[in-house]
Amino acid sequence: MQTRENGSHAETYRKILKAEKMTPERLRTFPGFEEIKEDEAKHVIETLECFCGIIVKHISKKEDYEEP
Repeated sequence: MQTRENGSHAETYRKILKAEKMTPERLRTFPGFEEIKEDEAKHVIETLECFCGIIVKHISKKEDYEEP
């Protein structure tokens, strides 16, 4: 089962890498961000990318500890 889980994680990682890059224009398509200014949108995107990096590192470390 561990191999299947690792395969699932690898597939998720591939999907993340292939995902459309967030842009200010794309951010404005989400509820609550319709009127966001360009510079503020860029700051929000940078913040989201930072948080995502932290989450990925955290999950990767957690998986390292869980392996037999």
